[in-house]
Amino acid sequence: MKKRDSLLFSLPLLATVLIAAFAAFLYWQIAKFEEGYLFDAKNNIAQEAQLAAAVITPMLQNNDFAQIKQFCDSVKGHTLRLTLIDDTGKVVADTKENSGIFDNHKDRSEVKKALEGEAASTIRYSSSLNQKMIYHAMPVDCNGKRYVLRSAIPTAEVGRIIDISRLNMFWALLFGAEIVLFLTIYIVKAVRKPLINLQQSVEDIAAGNLDKVIEIPPDGIIRDLAIDIAKMTEQLKNQLTQVTFERNEREALFNTMSEGVLLFKSDGSLIRTNNAAAELLKFDRNKSFHLNRCHIPELVEEAQKTIKSEESFEKEFFFDRNGQNISLWIKGSILYKNGEKRLLLTVTDLTNLRKLESFRADFIANVSHEIKTPLTCISGAAEALEETNNPENRAKLTAMLKKHTERLNNLVKDILNLARLEKSPRKESTSEKIVLNSVVDNVIDIETDHAKECGFELKVADNLPLTVSGDADLLEQALINLVENALRYSNGKNITLSVTQEGANAILTVKDDGIGIALEHHDRLFERFYRVDKSRSRELGGTGLGLAIVKHIALIHNGKAEIISNPDAGAEFRIILPL
Repeated sequence: MKKRDSLLFSLPLLATVLIAAFAAFLYWQIAKFEEGYLFDAKNNIAQEAQLAAAVITPMLQNNDFAQIKQFCDSVKGHTLRLTLIDDTGKVVADTKENSGIFDNHKDRSEVKKALEGEAASTIRYSSSLNQKMIYHAMPVDCNGKRYVLRSAIPTAEVGRIIDISRLNMFWALLFGAEIVLFLTIYIVKAVRKPLINLQQSVEDIAAGNLDKVIEIPPDGIIRDLAIDIAKMTEQLKNQLTQVTFERNEREALFNTMSEGVLLFKSDGSLIRTNNAAAELLKFDRNKSFHLNRCHIPELVEEAQKTIKSEESFEKEFFFDRNGQNISLWIKGSILYKNGEKRLLLTVTDLTNLRKLESFRADFIANVSHEIKTPLTCISGAAEALEETNNPENRAKLTAMLKKHTERLNNLVKDILNLARLEKSPRKESTSEKIVLNSVVDNVIDIETDHAKECGFELKVADNLPLTVSGDADLLEQALINLVENALRYSNGKNITLSVTQEGANAILTVKDDGIGIALEHHDRLFERFYRVDKSRSRELGGTGLGLAIVKHIALIHNGKAEIISNPDAGAEFRIILPL
């Protein structure tokens, strides 16, 4: 039995014990009452016997038995019975019956003791009176002869009182048993059963089932408790919902941070991290991770120093990962929780920033170099022009000035165009709808004469009337740059333009049949100032920015640019645009 049930049923059990104790006490009191009553009755009849002996003794001395019988007859009608017995056991006189009808009383125990000279009392059943009697016999010596004077009273009165007391005790016990039964039934129905239901509900709630419905009893002492627990459960559910929402919100913010955050124990084992840290250090968040496995020895050394000295650090770490140079700015500090030392690391990826800085430096260097070359030629031609009077030399120097001035002008123009394209946001949509076959037709019209001068033939293969959203002038510029690029560097004879469809994309293609481009140049071909053959490119007057402009125009239209080429197999440049 559970402790709860022991407590609940202790009350009816206690009531049962009390009733049983009360019944035992009553029984003991009845026994004591009977014992005291009989004792008093014996004393009373002994006194009455003494009084009767005082009256009868003179009569015995005179042998006046008639008067003795007359005295006994005078006592009739009272509960007291007097009997005079001689030494032979014969009844001489009796208050109840004719003395001649009685048996010899010499064998009676009280008579025997009285004949021996000792007064005696006893309680026994009287066969002559058919009832239980209290007897007291005393010796009466007279004229040298011993008589026995016996007094008796019936015990019926005390028996009646005791029977009434026992009956009352029975009814009291029955009433007490009914109270205990009622109390037990009430505890089972109104207390124990609702408590069991309430306990089961609370256990379900404690197990996490906050949607568990609390059963409210219609009445009883448990009703208010059940109502309060139901209210508490609803409040707990609301608070847990709020806490869960705030936790998920913090977790979402934590995991969407671009900076990595890692929390380690003092032994280097990971406690908590976010997605950015897992991505930067390349480990699986769902598996255990140790600081020693970060593949950055300098970081491990700094972390160990910080754990020992508790001094924070900020440092940039450089390392190589699969041939790529990685730069991470990492801050480390010590935290305490419940007296336990922990290491907090925040990681910022500076790789792209360092690439941009390197790219900016390279760009400035390339621009400076590209500008310096024509400026040097212009400066030298101007000086030479001042010093010569030869008309032929003057014509050559003037042509040189014009050529490099034009080259410098084209370079500045391409730089400005590229800067403008980089500042332009990528267009999700535009009000201008462009039919791509008309863009190709315009480019053919613009570049046909120049192609003939260079010994090329411009062709159109597939020219589907596909529609995209964007800027027609920019797309024409991109195709013109690709055509000009093929005219300068391909060493071929034919250039083919086409508009085709692949799935949900339109493909603008400029293909030549020239010398092609080796595979190792493909990844960097659309970078600024990148040239496959630098010396030849400068001789032909290229700025090194044409393909970079093509790439940015494709990006502005939410597309991309790519190349398909192999040495001696021509080159195919593709601009992929979403329809």
